[in-house]
Amino acid sequence: MAGPEHERVGGTLYLWIIDKIASLPGHTWRSIEPICSTRFSVPGARSKEGDEAFGPSTRVGRDAWPSVVMEVGYSETESQLEMDAYWWLTKSVGKTRFVITVKVNRNPFELKIDCYMMAPPDYFLRNPATLISRRVQNFRVDAAGNIDSDLFSTKLHIPYSCIFDEVDGNPGDIEFSLEEIREFALDRFHKLA
Repeated sequence: MAGPEHERVGGTLYLWIIDKIASLPGHTWRSIEPICSTRFSVPGARSKEGDEAFGPSTRVGRDAWPSVVMEVGYSETESQLEMDAYWWLTKSVGKTRFVITVKVNRNPFELKIDCYMMAPPDYFLRNPATLISRRVQNFRVDAAGNIDSDLFSTKLHIPYSCIFDEVDGNPGDIEFSLEEIREFALDRFHKLA
């Protein structure tokens, strides 16, 4: 059973992202469709449901996969969250294009945010058509609001093309500055204290 750490972190991040999407020129909150914790099944593989998920409102039907999924872990390990991201990116056959994992630690308070997408394994790849599920951004925020990134991430960046299927007239990507990430983490720490 999910606890407040799980629900309050994932739910708030979801709302922040939806707010950013609604502020894009030509978009409102109706531009996306919430999928939340709908269970998805793949023949020959385990089924899975995200903690929070959404896709463009142009995707219809009961089987419409989300384009963006969030997985929040309190009791889950970071490696379990990474496996969840891999599942979404590979089992959706390109329909889920961006996964955000958030690991919540309480003693001491810390949030670890990782972003995954299908990307080349490295810059020196001989076959650029080869893509793998890869962590492309990360942020570790401690209780004092200090942010560290071993990938040297300077903002949480969700490409417009990862959210929407039609990218003609792209009004911009979704971005959270380091200050916004710090504000989010400190607010969650305060609310969960």
